[in-house]
Amino acid sequence: MIPAPPRMGHPARAMALAVLAVLAGGTGTSRADLSRLTADEAVRIALRDNNSVYAAARQVEQAEGGLKLARSPLLPQLNVTGDLARSHQGEQRSAFRVGGSVPSTNTNSRSGSVSLSQELINLQALNGAREAARGLAATRAAEVSTRQQVALAVKQQFYALVRAKQLSGVSVDAARLDSSTLALTQGLFDVGTAPRTDLLKARTQHAQSRLAVISAQHSVDIERLRLAGLLGLADDRGLDVVDALPEDVPLPDSTNILESAYANRPDLAQLLRQIDAAEAGLGSARAARYPTLGASVSIQKSIFSTTQDSLTQVGTTLKSLRLNLADTSFVPVYGDTISQIPETKFESRPFSWSVGARVTVPIFDGFSTKGRIQQRAAELEIQRRNLSQRRVEIALEVRQAWLGLVEARERARVAVEALDYAEQSHELNREKYRLGSSTLLELTTAEVQLTRSRSDLVDARVGLQLARAQLDRALGQNP
Repeated sequence: MIPAPPRMGHPARAMALAVLAVLAGGTGTSRADLSRLTADEAVRIALRDNNSVYAAARQVEQAEGGLKLARSPLLPQLNVTGDLARSHQGEQRSAFRVGGSVPSTNTNSRSGSVSLSQELINLQALNGAREAARGLAATRAAEVSTRQQVALAVKQQFYALVRAKQLSGVSVDAARLDSSTLALTQGLFDVGTAPRTDLLKARTQHAQSRLAVISAQHSVDIERLRLAGLLGLADDRGLDVVDALPEDVPLPDSTNILESAYANRPDLAQLLRQIDAAEAGLGSARAARYPTLGASVSIQKSIFSTTQDSLTQVGTTLKSLRLNLADTSFVPVYGDTISQIPETKFESRPFSWSVGARVTVPIFDGFSTKGRIQQRAAELEIQRRNLSQRRVEIALEVRQAWLGLVEARERARVAVEALDYAEQSHELNREKYRLGSSTLLELTTAEVQLTRSRSDLVDARVGLQLARAQLDRALGQNP
């Protein structure tokens, strides 16, 4: 049984972490909830706060928007338009026109129209909408695949931190053994039954084990930071995991695991939806050769009103002719005249409507349709080939993951036996060394084997959990 490493801490440090946790309460997860994370809890936090999961969800929203745009030409287009205008033309006077003045004019106009249009036959738009719908389904499958990848990455990093913590505990235990061996060697040296070389070797071994403890604790800090990054946290304050590891995990039946993987793998579903989208895209390209038919209805109502203000005009008119006796010519005599133009109003209310149909028949487009068809057909063949290759890769991945779990279970079982033998060997060599019937080299060799066996058991049990997580991912099981 591997002892858990001691929890390093101090009341003052714990209080400081608690204060920082309160100050950092806007991260979406309470820092108090991070102190004893399980693997499932870590996955849950990552699926909520991880940036890759967030980006995948936004891509789904983008695909939904693209589907709405693709369907837009197939839906009725209803428009309502309203216009309101007012104009003023001031009074106009003319110096060269007898009595020439135009009164000021005010004009008001109001109009409204309603138009409705509908595509009746548009195969290209119809296939474009189908392609967008299949693309949305592929994007949703890609989101599920991203979530599974993030879940696997979080589990791998979670158990990397568990491994670092347990190996740190193994290093602490090894340092404790070396300290005990040093004390035993010092006592034997003091009574003259151990040479000075044994004492120096024991001291060297003890110093090296202390260095190993420092390196192991540093590894714990690094793995904790990496886990915090996957969880979407800005730092690792207050983050800790439950480091207990089960001794075994169940092995699923291998009879139908491949069929289960084919049915559940989101990346395979994504490829299938991409093939559907490529087929719809090819249909859309081919539909560009066919006519399109549309209809429209429009109704318009307008009101125009014009007001011409009243105007008083002062002009000059010919009154009479006066004879000029000097040259016997007639001289015209003019006089002022005053006239009144009353206010005048004009109003009209025109109403109009129209109904139309539109037929578009493509004749020649410079081979652009032919080029698009060729591109889409090639894309479809590539997608089909990718699907066939992906099925082969999934079969290999599932088989390897299942065999990996079988191996991990066997390694864990053997590691338990090896640790039991190493513990017995260490106890025996320690007693023999204390009695003087064994050398320090034999004792230190037994200690190294014991430490290695403890590390191997940690690696085996962590590997067992990772193998199970890898198999879950290969089978397409949702986190």
